[in-house]
Amino acid sequence: MHNEKARRILYIEDHEDTRELVTLLLAQKSYEVITGSTIESGVALAGTGHFDLYLLDSWLPDGSGLDLCKQIREFDKTTPILFY
Repeated sequence: MHNEKARRILYIEDHEDTRELVTLLLAQKSYEVITGSTIESGVALAGTGHFDLYLLDSWLPDGSGLDLCKQIREFDKTTPILFY
């Protein structure tokens, strides 16, 4: 398993405590987690490289997770997106 490339997750959550807890739990399962807290940061980060999953909060300070999903889908039509 050490030779396998870590799966990358882009996790967008505006509540710092929740973001840190979920990131820690996913890291323990060998996921590489990149985080942001707004739609603006989510779009910028999503455009920086390949992700295996987008994990999005439903409500963000600058709009909804659905708004972010629509913007991501403009340039990434296939990566799974999970809302909570």
